[in-house]
Amino acid sequence: MLAVKRLISGYGSGVLPGILNNMHDGQDFDQAFENAAGLTIDGFEREYLNVVGKAYGKRMLFITLIPSTWTFILILAIVVYIIKKRRNKRLMSQWEIVDAAENIINFRPDPPDENGF
Repeated sequence: MLAVKRLISGYGSGVLPGILNNMHDGQDFDQAFENAAGLTIDGFEREYLNVVGKAYGKRMLFITLIPSTWTFILILAIVVYIIKKRRNKRLMSQWEIVDAAENIINFRPDPPDENGF
């Protein structure tokens, strides 16, 4: 919300409808943003972070970066899950091999029944 407020206060109330109209006309978001606001998304982000840093201090900059931090944590958790799942699958396969070998080594045939079988 703070970024949207900054966008409107810095570039006028027509910037949001301009972005939407440009996208409706077939432009992708980056191009529509640049045509409506007059600067790239990266340029706006740098300006926004500079304004937030001056207005609220470095703590607020950290808070604005939290969504990307949570995205990183989520991706890291998924990667760790995949690695553990693969490792556990490999370990289970090894256990099955060892278990099969132990069954062969410890094989005890059943004694014949009364019919000799």
